[in-house]
Amino acid sequence: MDDAAISFARRGPREEKGRKEANSLRLRQKLRQAQAIQVDRSNQPLPRSIHCDRTRGFDSSPHTPLDLGLMTFPFRSPRELVGGIAVFGRILDKIRHQHEKGHLPDGYHLGPIEGGRTFDDRICRFLSVSFDALTQRTLEGGSDEEVLEWCFLNGHRPNPEQIEIWNTFMAKRGWRDSASSGLERQKADAGLAHRDDIQVFFDLMDVEEGRAP
Repeated sequence: MDDAAISFARRGPREEKGRKEANSLRLRQKLRQAQAIQVDRSNQPLPRSIHCDRTRGFDSSPHTPLDLGLMTFPFRSPRELVGGIAVFGRILDKIRHQHEKGHLPDGYHLGPIEGGRTFDDRICRFLSVSFDALTQRTLEGGSDEEVLEWCFLNGHRPNPEQIEIWNTFMAKRGWRDSASSGLERQKADAGLAHRDDIQVFFDLMDVEEGRAP
């Protein structure tokens, strides 16, 4: 029996139901906080809009919100590509949001963590640029593609095979690898331990941020 199953057994079904409801409320609050957040992306398409109904279903659309029921989460999915590279656009969103608002939404972190490996840390290592330098260049302005080209010129320009390996590795992170236990812990913390369809970190982010049901 894994840690999530043991935790469920100790809590019992009623407590587990209350935990799920509390985490569902936390997600709705997080989405409400994100409403009216406008991330500055020069020459970039608008971020994905999310419609949240009362049954917690979500319909994604690339268009501008047209009514108060539509909300925009400030960070795009790690699956979305910039120059063919996953995760990069998301770290730019976080850098710009932190600069504009002075903070990130509750539960979010930006940059490396000592003794750990974050997606932010990994993308900087992949492109051979420091997080501080990337932050400075991002805040100087320009499109996502311009910032990425700066990374290529000042760090590493990966070839197509390296990009394919990177995207595949990140897309599968948490599935039968050294991060699997961490994924299960985060699912349990979010009240999603019962969701067997959430198999990788990308899945968890998309569900928690409302891009997937």
